[in-house]
Amino acid sequence: MDIKVGEYIRTKSGKIDIFKEKDENYMFARCQKNTYWIFDITKYSKNLIDLIEVGDIVEIILNEITGKTTKVYIANKEQIEAISTMNVKMLATILTHEQYNANCFKVKGE
Repeated sequence: MDIKVGEYIRTKSGKIDIFKEKDENYMFARCQKNTYWIFDITKYSKNLIDLIEVGDIVEIILNEITGKTTKVYIANKEQIEAISTMNVKMLATILTHEQYNANCFKVKGE
């Protein structure tokens, strides 16, 4: 895994972070918010949009002046392709499907 300083990473648990450095044994990735096992990193890219997956929820800035945003559920790969044509500055937040599933409260069933 050849992650470069400043690239975005996505982990198995759905966390997104910015890579800072590897430890001397190449076992851990030190990032802006946390340190992760290298083996827990599933994707990395210079472009944040490349880390979006089907099932994620993204918040897109519609108007930079007013700050108006909208949230979009990513239901298919075509939506990811459409978002990839946007300016990264238009992306406000990403809620990964792993984070959503880990934190949702199920009302019925298990």
